[in-house]
Amino acid sequence: MRKQIVTFLIRRKYGIIFLGLLLTLALIYNYSGIITHRPYSIHQWRQADCLSITKNYYKENTSFFEPAIFWLGEKEGKTVSECPLIYYSVAQLWKVFGFHEFIFRLLNIIIVFTGLYCLFKLIKNILSDNFWAYIITFLLFTSPILVYYTNNFLADAPAFALQLIACLFIWKGFNQENKWFYYLSFIFFVVAGLIKISSLISFFAIFVIHLYIFFFKNEKKWMYKWYSLIPYLIVFFIIYLWYKFALLYNQNNLGGIFLLGIYPIWDVDLITRKAIWHSLINNLVPAYFNKKALYFIFLIYIILLVNFKKTNKVLWFMSFIILFGTAFYILLFFQAFTVHDYYLTNLLVFIIIPLIAFFELLSKHFIKLFNSLPLKIIVSLIVFFLIYKTAVINRMKYSINDWFVENNFIIDKDVVKYWSWFHKDFYNHTKAYETISPYLEKIGVKSNDRVLSLPDESINISLYLMDRKGYSGFGYGELNIEQKMNLYKKHGVHYLVIDTVYLHQQEKLSVYIDKNIGKYENLEIFSLK
Repeated sequence: MRKQIVTFLIRRKYGIIFLGLLLTLALIYNYSGIITHRPYSIHQWRQADCLSITKNYYKENTSFFEPAIFWLGEKEGKTVSECPLIYYSVAQLWKVFGFHEFIFRLLNIIIVFTGLYCLFKLIKNILSDNFWAYIITFLLFTSPILVYYTNNFLADAPAFALQLIACLFIWKGFNQENKWFYYLSFIFFVVAGLIKISSLISFFAIFVIHLYIFFFKNEKKWMYKWYSLIPYLIVFFIIYLWYKFALLYNQNNLGGIFLLGIYPIWDVDLITRKAIWHSLINNLVPAYFNKKALYFIFLIYIILLVNFKKTNKVLWFMSFIILFGTAFYILLFFQAFTVHDYYLTNLLVFIIIPLIAFFELLSKHFIKLFNSLPLKIIVSLIVFFLIYKTAVINRMKYSINDWFVENNFIIDKDVVKYWSWFHKDFYNHTKAYETISPYLEKIGVKSNDRVLSLPDESINISLYLMDRKGYSGFGYGELNIEQKMNLYKKHGVHYLVIDTVYLHQQEKLSVYIDKNIGKYENLEIFSLK
């Protein structure tokens, strides 16, 4: 038995080393400290939306096809965004293990780490080299948005990881002529596409290449027969059905909360385009990937273009189809690139495929450079540097008192100053919502009572954190205060939870307030007339 265990470990030593390094990176990025955090930091708004849907599944015990949020609107909060496969799954886990938000984060981490491991295996199989498989995978895992959203509540990073898993299986299906792997890959593609349709850029590239081989290459193998194309059509059809359902569901319930269509560049004027472009280049791109490293990726595309005859044709065409697919995606969702960096997560495939193609080119035609020790040392140092920088960035989003942040030599002082203000403002105005729920219960505001939360302008942040359904400062901008208060009363709102600073600025509210029934840190609670 002992001999078998040793043999098993030796055979899988490179995979074990990879997982060990990945867990080490998780510690460097402070995953252990972050995993118990409630929704916080960048895009707390969207985090609370995701958790709101999940908590509704958990508390209300609704079916998969009845997603809802804490902000009620006029349709009891029933609305949907992406296919809630992860949200529903987490809700079922909560029913078994109890309500613990870290379970959500942990599930996302497991999915992404599995995807990274599959990417490592894919690169290793293509290049027949462990070192470059390590380096390329860990280079990808220096992307600030991938690192941040892996240990988070949004679905973008898991969707990206699922397409990496699918790519490994479809590669095995083609290269090993294995039907099981081939068809299994489509399950992962369809799940990824249901969660985030942007994760299908690589799938579309593979489909185009497969079509080309089918029509023009006269291949006799089973995977180039007509029936091998059916799984692609099934994936497209399932995703079409989902979006058909989602659009109809929102149309009949609470529409306009989540984007289910496109947000194209041609729907905005020139001045707005310039402002969004400035935000994309200066704020979102650095969050996507290191700018200087990104310049190198563009250089790789040029090298691949020049070396067309020497490059693996499948990888070459995949790289350039993905390049054009990425550009098209940016045009389609251009208006989202003001602050929504997570929209770029699935575009990381734009980096990984040309890197694989480039090193495959080196391994076949520039073997001395591929095996060069100086090159390996230089690239390793670059990756170590990027890991350090990403660690500082990720830790800074949660605390500037972190040792990495306090002693860093790479982040501009103005950026640190901004995050200092950010954290201070959160603790002064929002932190209390995280722990107020037991106090509300104590003063008679039960979990099923509906509240108005001010001045929160998000859809779900304060409502979710308080575990109370109702309304926030979001929406109904066209109504005056009397119309708003009548609407809230109509939908069963009996209590107001309000920040003390904001209360003193809103004299018009006094007409609708009955009496003060409690105070919790910076928040005051009133019953409404």
